[in-house]
Amino acid sequence: MKMHKMVKFILFCAVCNCFGVHAMTTTFLKNRSPDKYVSPIDFNEIDKIVNEALETFNVPGAAIGLVVDDQIILSRGYGLCKVDEQLPVTKHTLFPIASCTKAFTALLLGQLVDEGKIAFDDQVIKYIPEFSLLDQDLTLNLTIRDLLAHRTGIARHDPIWINLKISRSEIIPLLRYFEPACGLRQEFQYNNFMYALAGIVIERVTGQSWEEAISARILRPLEMKDSNISIEQLKSNLNFSFPHAEVNDIAVTVPFRDLYAINPAGGINSNVIDMTKWVRLHLAKSNFQDIIQGETLQEMQTMQMIISSSASSSNNSEEIYQLGYGLGWLIGKYRGFDLISHGGDIDGFSSDISLLPTERIGFVILTNSSSDGRYVISSVRNQIFDKILGKESTNWQKKMQETRDKAKIELKEFLENFKISTQITFPTQALIKYCGSYEHPSYGVFDLRIENDRLIASYGETKTTLYFKSENVFSGQWNVLLAYGINPIIDISFFKNESGEVYKIEIPFEKFRSAKPIIFMRK
Repeated sequence: MKMHKMVKFILFCAVCNCFGVHAMTTTFLKNRSPDKYVSPIDFNEIDKIVNEALETFNVPGAAIGLVVDDQIILSRGYGLCKVDEQLPVTKHTLFPIASCTKAFTALLLGQLVDEGKIAFDDQVIKYIPEFSLLDQDLTLNLTIRDLLAHRTGIARHDPIWINLKISRSEIIPLLRYFEPACGLRQEFQYNNFMYALAGIVIERVTGQSWEEAISARILRPLEMKDSNISIEQLKSNLNFSFPHAEVNDIAVTVPFRDLYAINPAGGINSNVIDMTKWVRLHLAKSNFQDIIQGETLQEMQTMQMIISSSASSSNNSEEIYQLGYGLGWLIGKYRGFDLISHGGDIDGFSSDISLLPTERIGFVILTNSSSDGRYVISSVRNQIFDKILGKESTNWQKKMQETRDKAKIELKEFLENFKISTQITFPTQALIKYCGSYEHPSYGVFDLRIENDRLIASYGETKTTLYFKSENVFSGQWNVLLAYGINPIIDISFFKNESGEVYKIEIPFEKFRSAKPIIFMRK
């Protein structure tokens, strides 16, 4: 759920919050060894940082947790669960954590490694013999480690699970038609489908669903009592946050996104009380041998795939940068300190977990905005890091505000230009030649028809009007992208044969990630 320059902020987000009192914290910090210096924590100042960030970036609410030296120092909620209601976010409020789930799936596979049931370097086909990719050499050589380290060479193809109702088992045949974007282990290719495939490996080995295995093997042993793995379970809790995004400068609620098919990539819902328990496990490796071996945790936090320099910059800042990816974790640096982190973005929510392992410091932040939560995350987390580490702080809020304002201006320009183009008329009779059903073996059917003298596109649960741009190009607004603050305008290109008949279309669903357009052939 990463890699548009605006969406990158999720990879390096902000985190912290409140549980405890000054006396406990002051005593605790005095007991740290001299080479592990941490500045005293001013909780009132933290409150001010978070509240100012929420107001500046128009985000309704957030919850934050901080762990230092195996102690949960802070856990607290800020703002509102829902923008038009007065229900406050608390430390118990549940949020979808989205791609922060990936580390849970990787750890579960690590448990199976510890038990001798699998090896990270086992081929995927050993456990899923019907698995097949377009490239048969890739099929034969792809390993579990490759799935977890995003080094399969296969691009994301997220529009499939976003737009279509598919089951997890249906993912396996869909993968067969994905063209590799590069060779195996050549480039970092973030991929939610590959984590879903890793979840299927877990199901084949354990005989449990991924949901059952996560609950039995991780959530219950860590006493993450409030955490769950479905939107239905989330809503059944009395204290949960609603999803939001900014539309026309106003924070509004947006629909929840059901992630069942790719739950192993992003399906867990949790709160900061539970997530600080998860953070403790990763900072105090030797204390959780009954759940996972310390050596296995260390392997998860060791770089498995280098991220190219073009993809590794974050916040255009020399203080923070990515080096690569481990097993469910991003590997980077913050002001020279080792940084182990992961962000999560799903409709209406942004989240982040960040660890400074050598300093034994861990942050978690959960926000209820997918369009602007990442700016809160980066602003807050980095300010808290600097204060704890005793570093002279960059004005992170100003820096993030400048980045956000620039992105908002660009988005408004895109939308204004598109609005102008919608005024261009095109003869209804001439639209007929574009109508019909177009098909891709993995993406399914893309339908075009005429309604009220306009060309209407339907794909899965999405329906949008297309507007004339040129004889062979029509533009539509894909509003799911708007929830992330991404330009939602997509140009659909039509290709004709020698007889002048349209025989295929190309749709750049993920142009903002520089992904290749998807080709649909006319049925």
